[in-house]
Amino acid sequence: MVTVSWSKITDADGYVIRLGIAPDKLYNNYQVLSKDSVSCVIRSLNVGTTYYFAMDVYNSCGVTKGLTVKRDDNVTSVEVPCMRAPEKSAKATFVMIGNRIVVSQEFAGKSYHVRVFDISGKLLFSSISKNKELDVPQNLLSHKNVYIVNFSHIQ
Repeated sequence: MVTVSWSKITDADGYVIRLGIAPDKLYNNYQVLSKDSVSCVIRSLNVGTTYYFAMDVYNSCGVTKGLTVKRDDNVTSVEVPCMRAPEKSAKATFVMIGNRIVVSQEFAGKSYHVRVFDISGKLLFSSISKNKELDVPQNLLSHKNVYIVNFSHIQ
């Protein structure tokens, strides 16, 4: 058992705690739906195993990936740093229809960065474009999943 704690992030809608047995193998996750939560107890850990944790912050504008920290077996709590939440100042600037992202006329011809994540926060697609429409490769998407799309205008 370990208590994972973090600092509350302004503009967060929730958090995703990713964990695994190596920094590049954070295959398990816990979604914390309350934006006011600052800790979570995880009980499903194997004794004698070192784990790595990362805390992602999400809101209606996307997901910000967190830094990975190591937790040795004999430690019962870990403080995980959080990055700031994605900016909420953007208006509705795009729509995703199937695998096609269509940007609003306001951003057509201007550079923008779009990232598509699965619900666990795994990055599926990232692209910088100026086109009015952008296709996400169909083989990266599944019709059964919910996606988080992060859109940011490049000045």
